[in-house]
Amino acid sequence: MARFLLSQQQEKCAPAQLKTIMEKVLIVEDDQTIAKALAFRLKSAGYEVIVTHDAVAGVAAAREFQPDLALLDISIPAGDGFSVAERVRELIITATPIIFLTASKQSGLRQKAQELGAAFFEKPYDADDLLAAIRYALLERSGRRVRGLHDATLSRLS
Repeated sequence: MARFLLSQQQEKCAPAQLKTIMEKVLIVEDDQTIAKALAFRLKSAGYEVIVTHDAVAGVAAAREFQPDLALLDISIPAGDGFSVAERVRELIITATPIIFLTASKQSGLRQKAQELGAAFFEKPYDADDLLAAIRYALLERSGRRVRGLHDATLSRLS
Protein backbone atom coordinates (compact mmCIF):
# COMPACT_ATOMS: atom_id res chain seq x y z
CA MET A 1 0.00 0.00 0.00
CA ALA A 2 2.75 2.47 0.87
CA ARG A 3 4.47 1.72 -2.40
CA PHE A 4 1.31 2.55 -4.31
CA LEU A 5 0.89 5.85 -2.44
CA LEU A 6 4.49 6.77 -3.13
CA SER A 7 3.93 5.94 -6.78
CA GLN A 8 0.86 8.20 -6.87
CA GLN A 9 2.87 11.01 -5.27
CA GLN A 10 5.58 10.61 -7.86
CA GLU A 11 3.01 10.72 -10.66
CA LYS A 12 1.57 13.94 -9.27
CA CYS A 13 5.02 15.53 -9.05
CA ALA A 14 6.22 14.41 -12.47
CA PRO A 15 4.42 17.08 -14.56
CA ALA A 16 5.89 19.84 -12.38
CA GLN A 17 9.35 18.42 -12.90
CA LEU A 18 9.13 18.39 -16.69
CA LYS A 19 11.16 21.20 -18.19
CA THR A 20 9.11 23.62 -20.23
CA ILE A 21 10.62 24.51 -23.55
CA MET A 22 10.62 28.28 -23.81
CA GLU A 23 10.48 30.08 -27.13
CA LYS A 24 13.68 32.01 -27.80
CA VAL A 25 13.72 35.66 -28.83
CA LEU A 26 16.80 37.48 -30.10
CA ILE A 27 16.84 41.23 -29.50
CA VAL A 28 19.32 43.35 -31.47
CA GLU A 29 18.97 46.88 -30.10
CA ASP A 30 21.75 49.42 -29.58
CA ASP A 31 19.82 51.52 -27.04
CA GLN A 32 20.64 49.82 -23.72
CA THR A 33 17.52 51.17 -21.98
CA ILE A 34 15.17 49.92 -24.68
CA ALA A 35 16.99 46.57 -24.85
CA LYS A 36 16.68 46.06 -21.08
CA ALA A 37 13.00 47.01 -21.08
CA LEU A 38 12.25 44.65 -23.97
CA ALA A 39 14.19 41.82 -22.35
CA PHE A 40 12.42 42.31 -19.02
CA ARG A 41 8.99 42.40 -20.67
CA LEU A 42 9.66 39.28 -22.75
CA LYS A 43 11.20 37.31 -19.86
CA SER A 44 8.16 38.22 -17.76
CA ALA A 45 5.96 36.86 -20.55
CA GLY A 46 7.83 33.53 -20.45
CA TYR A 47 10.32 33.86 -23.29
CA GLU A 48 14.00 33.02 -23.23
CA VAL A 49 15.82 36.16 -24.36
CA ILE A 50 19.28 37.06 -25.62
CA VAL A 51 20.24 40.69 -26.21
CA THR A 52 22.98 42.05 -28.45
CA HIS A 53 23.74 45.64 -29.38
CA ASP A 54 25.19 45.54 -32.90
CA ALA A 55 24.83 43.70 -36.21
CA VAL A 56 27.92 41.50 -35.87
CA ALA A 57 27.00 40.30 -32.38
CA GLY A 58 23.39 39.84 -33.52
CA VAL A 59 24.39 37.50 -36.35
CA ALA A 60 26.75 35.56 -34.07
CA ALA A 61 24.00 35.20 -31.45
CA ALA A 62 21.52 34.03 -34.09
CA ARG A 63 23.97 31.36 -35.23
CA GLU A 64 24.52 30.09 -31.69
CA PHE A 65 21.12 30.76 -30.10
CA GLN A 66 18.87 29.71 -33.04
CA PRO A 67 16.02 32.05 -32.03
CA ASP A 68 12.36 31.40 -32.71
CA LEU A 69 11.87 35.12 -33.40
CA ALA A 70 14.14 38.15 -33.90
CA LEU A 71 13.39 41.71 -32.79
CA LEU A 72 15.73 43.96 -34.75
CA ASP A 73 16.37 47.66 -34.51
CA ILE A 74 17.00 48.97 -38.02
CA SER A 75 19.71 51.50 -37.14
CA ILE A 76 22.44 49.60 -35.28
CA PRO A 77 26.23 49.74 -35.23
CA ALA A 78 28.28 47.54 -37.61
CA GLY A 79 25.43 47.18 -40.10
CA ASP A 80 21.67 47.46 -40.02
CA GLY A 81 18.67 45.39 -39.01
CA PHE A 82 17.94 44.43 -42.61
CA SER A 83 21.35 42.82 -43.07
CA VAL A 84 20.91 40.96 -39.77
CA ALA A 85 17.49 39.73 -40.93
CA GLU A 86 18.97 38.38 -44.16
CA ARG A 87 21.72 36.53 -42.27
CA VAL A 88 19.21 35.16 -39.73
CA ARG A 89 17.13 33.76 -42.57
CA GLU A 90 20.26 32.12 -44.06
CA LEU A 91 21.51 30.70 -40.76
CA ILE A 92 18.33 29.25 -39.30
CA ILE A 93 16.72 26.22 -40.90
CA THR A 94 13.15 26.96 -39.85
CA ALA A 95 11.41 30.18 -40.83
CA THR A 96 12.16 32.79 -38.19
CA PRO A 97 9.70 35.66 -37.84
CA ILE A 98 11.33 39.08 -37.84
CA ILE A 99 9.95 42.21 -36.22
CA PHE A 100 11.71 45.49 -36.96
CA LEU A 101 11.81 48.37 -34.50
CA THR A 102 12.93 51.87 -35.47
CA ALA A 103 12.86 55.49 -34.43
CA SER A 104 13.84 56.51 -37.96
CA LYS A 105 11.34 58.46 -40.02
CA GLN A 106 13.17 57.57 -43.24
CA SER A 107 10.73 56.75 -46.03
CA GLY A 108 10.61 53.23 -47.42
CA LEU A 109 11.58 51.37 -44.23
CA ARG A 110 8.11 49.94 -43.60
CA GLN A 111 7.86 48.83 -47.24
CA LYS A 112 11.30 47.17 -47.11
CA ALA A 113 10.29 45.34 -43.91
CA GLN A 114 7.05 44.15 -45.50
CA GLU A 115 8.94 42.95 -48.60
CA LEU A 116 10.99 40.77 -46.22
CA GLY A 117 7.76 39.44 -44.69
CA ALA A 118 8.48 41.18 -41.40
CA ALA A 119 6.38 43.23 -39.01
CA PHE A 120 7.35 46.86 -38.40
CA PHE A 121 7.01 49.05 -35.31
CA GLU A 122 7.95 52.71 -35.04
CA LYS A 123 9.33 53.92 -31.72
CA PRO A 124 7.71 54.78 -29.48
CA TYR A 125 5.46 51.74 -29.81
CA ASP A 126 2.77 50.27 -27.58
CA ALA A 127 4.38 47.44 -25.57
CA ASP A 128 1.14 45.44 -25.49
CA ASP A 129 0.78 45.65 -29.28
CA LEU A 130 4.39 44.50 -29.71
CA LEU A 131 3.86 41.57 -27.35
CA ALA A 132 0.67 40.63 -29.23
CA ALA A 133 2.57 40.72 -32.54
CA ILE A 134 5.30 38.51 -31.06
CA ARG A 135 2.75 35.97 -29.82
CA TYR A 136 0.94 36.01 -33.15
CA ALA A 137 4.13 35.56 -35.16
CA LEU A 138 5.26 32.64 -33.00
CA LEU A 139 1.87 30.97 -33.25
CA GLU A 140 1.93 31.39 -37.02
CA ARG A 141 5.46 29.96 -37.13
CA SER A 142 4.36 26.86 -35.25
CA GLY A 143 1.32 26.42 -37.49
CA ARG A 144 -1.14 27.26 -34.75
CA ARG A 145 -3.73 29.97 -35.20
CA VAL A 146 -5.38 32.07 -32.55
CA ARG A 147 -9.16 32.09 -32.75
CA GLY A 148 -10.39 35.60 -33.43
CA LEU A 149 -6.93 36.99 -34.27
CA HIS A 150 -6.74 37.58 -37.99
CA ASP A 151 -4.24 39.04 -40.43
CA ALA A 152 -6.10 42.36 -40.22
CA THR A 153 -5.20 42.54 -36.53
CA LEU A 154 -1.54 41.93 -37.29
CA SER A 155 -1.53 44.53 -40.05
CA ARG A 156 -3.01 47.01 -37.56
CA LEU A 157 -0.20 46.19 -35.16
CA SER A 158 2.65 46.46 -37.67
